[in-house]
Amino acid sequence: MINEGGYISRKQCKSCHIMKYLYCFGKKADGFAKTRSICKMCKMKQNADYESREGRTRDSKLERKRRYQCERRTAERKLPHTLTAEQDAQLNNVCILSGATSNLQLEHFIPLSWGVAGTTFENCYYIEERLNYSKGNRNPFEWIETRFQDEKNRFYGYLVPMLAERNGMRVDEFISYVNNLYSKAL
Repeated sequence: MINEGGYISRKQCKSCHIMKYLYCFGKKADGFAKTRSICKMCKMKQNADYESREGRTRDSKLERKRRYQCERRTAERKLPHTLTAEQDAQLNNVCILSGATSNLQLEHFIPLSWGVAGTTFENCYYIEERLNYSKGNRNPFEWIETRFQDEKNRFYGYLVPMLAERNGMRVDEFISYVNNLYSKAL
């Protein structure tokens, strides 16, 4: 897809057939728009399938460091840290908003700094580092309004319903719940 400036801004993944921004694709010098033909998310799924067939594990120093830092911050605030290794594996190490598979951080939808929700399966997902830094401890519903439309679509179409279900709430209840927590955290 060509944007207003005449530059290619998006293309369709050959695997999942979804139109995505170019940053969702790995770089390839001789590829269309200098990117690979399949998105990072599909590539990650292919790699995971290969690793499972080969019996490999995906535990790295960086992942262990991320878990330690998260555990430390949660403990400092005396918040629950109930996210198990099995639940962490279910989070898929893919950014839900961009599809990226690298430079990820465990994101707390309700920030730890609000002092009410910890590192739990009901509150966590993986997000690209740059997105996590831009969100900070802001209200996620206010923050997402500053983002690209594709990210907003994934936020409201996938992330919010998923977290609402994990918390045993309807989507409207979950939105109200988070907004009430934010107003009390101010």
